[in-house]
Amino acid sequence: MTKRCNAVGVRICVDVVLNHMTGNWDHVTGTAGNGADSSTKSRRRALTEAELAFEAENLTDFDASDFSDDSIADPTFSQNQSSSSSGDEGDKEVKSSDVENEDEAAEVVPLADILPERRWEPVAGDRKTFPFSAVKTGVPTDLIQKLHGASPVVYFVHFIDDDVISVLVEETNRYAAQKNATGAGTPRLNKWTNTDPAEMRKFLGIVIWMGLMHLPKLRDYWCTKRMYENGIRKVMSCNRFELLLMMFHLSNNEELINPEDRLHKISKFLNMLEKNFKESYYPEEEVCIDESNVPFRGRIYFQQYLPNKRYKYGIKVFKLCVNGGYTWSFKVYTGKERVQEISVSEKIVKELMNGLLDTGRTLYTDNWYTSVSLSENLIQRQTHLVGTLRSNRKNNPPDVVKAKLRRGEVVAQQNQNKTVVCKWKDKRDVLMLSTKHDDSMVTVHRRGQDVHKPTMVVEYNKGKAFVDHSDQMAAYAPYVRRTVKWYKRLVFHFITSTAMVNALHLYNKVNNKRMGITEFKEAIVEALVYQDDNPRVSRPSSSKPRHFLKEYECQKRVTRKRCNPCYKTMSQRRDPAYARKNAKKINTYCDSCELPMCLECFQKHLETVSLE
Repeated sequence: MTKRCNAVGVRICVDVVLNHMTGNWDHVTGTAGNGADSSTKSRRRALTEAELAFEAENLTDFDASDFSDDSIADPTFSQNQSSSSSGDEGDKEVKSSDVENEDEAAEVVPLADILPERRWEPVAGDRKTFPFSAVKTGVPTDLIQKLHGASPVVYFVHFIDDDVISVLVEETNRYAAQKNATGAGTPRLNKWTNTDPAEMRKFLGIVIWMGLMHLPKLRDYWCTKRMYENGIRKVMSCNRFELLLMMFHLSNNEELINPEDRLHKISKFLNMLEKNFKESYYPEEEVCIDESNVPFRGRIYFQQYLPNKRYKYGIKVFKLCVNGGYTWSFKVYTGKERVQEISVSEKIVKELMNGLLDTGRTLYTDNWYTSVSLSENLIQRQTHLVGTLRSNRKNNPPDVVKAKLRRGEVVAQQNQNKTVVCKWKDKRDVLMLSTKHDDSMVTVHRRGQDVHKPTMVVEYNKGKAFVDHSDQMAAYAPYVRRTVKWYKRLVFHFITSTAMVNALHLYNKVNNKRMGITEFKEAIVEALVYQDDNPRVSRPSSSKPRHFLKEYECQKRVTRKRCNPCYKTMSQRRDPAYARKNAKKINTYCDSCELPMCLECFQKHLETVSLE
């Protein structure tokens, strides 16, 4: 680099760089700008020959990876064209001068070659291939030998194991004792007796049961009305269930907590559950990351509104799922995070994929996660990325993003890492990114017609369904009850939905079956609630049933029915038509037999029962 420069274009580029470094983006010129005020002149002062030579020599130390000026990144940038608009005589003099030493002139490196750039070119060549090197996939062999042929409740208990139950029992008893000690409990809490693992499993069984049979109010499950008949009141009293639900807890309130941990009330439970999920299944080659929404309308700092979900308000959970809807890892969103160097979405992907990178797997994501920078980071970790892409992401190819297409047309470009960004026009523009596929098209049969789609779109639709399948299975017979305690809502969701879906996936894989989620839940409820060898038969009573004549609670004109014994007697003596007209209509019934009876027939019924 000589003391003098042979083109005014170099001076202009250096001024651009200096203005970028100092944050000054005023009009760039090679002269001081006649007629400006003193402050403007000081900012736009032309460099001397010595300063210009010094800055040009140290120009290679400047990092312009985030610089967005097209004239500098363009390799066809012409110095003569840039200097033609300058009317300054000093610039013309520099332009007309020649370099004295030809060897020194040969060492001058164009500025466009010094600055790094992201080049996009037509899709061509072979794709990057990462051989799938995972040693194990699916259910571990030792777990198959342990669970093969077992009942559904064994698979559920495998996730909600004795360690989890012991935490629930211990912290629930501790919380009730703390409430009683401070005198903050209700009068009913004074009759509290400590729970045990057997009762806690029965309590969880009733919670799952309530999801299978949804009633308007919680106390309707213990109602004596015939329309609400069920067996819950024979398993646990209403007062005891409400006490357990009120004292249900998972942490010690007297321990010091980390103020930055907003999940401290359930952190221990979540860590134990995620550990059981990861140890019980090895993901296959294709995995998917997406978010789910746990319904909750109470007051909480990190409540989310997701308009595309069935339940729009709730707590957002990021999940990594495999084919079949098995949740392998998860992360509860607790508000904005402070991150450096990488985006929040890349940080979440890195956390959820911990343990799965460097094995040649393929990750499917939606447009909130997908970016060119994420694809480059995953390529370095031997992992493919396929997903939809937002048009305003950094480093997107402008020719692809701004392309105007007709329906069925496609345009694509790739960069130096073989990352392909494709735009395809269907009903609307679809922007995709893939490190695994090219821009080839395939024919699919849809609604009686053959439709041409990009290969990456077809593969993405298959992989993206993993989390959707998990959410769909969890939506069948969920336990959704109003509560002001967000941690209870979240814990019951993980127990009755996420753990249940994972247990069903494990059951079908090990036994090579296709049991439905509802049937699977019914088998688990019967085993947890009754806890005996024959769950379909209720426990026998040691004493004879006692008969009482009661009156229906609703309006009499609605509940009045014909006396059952009178109707039978008249039907036998005459005919059913006569019995329908002449049998008494009453509002009383036998509580034990649950049959409508008048007072006379009930007295005869008591005499018959006493003789037996």
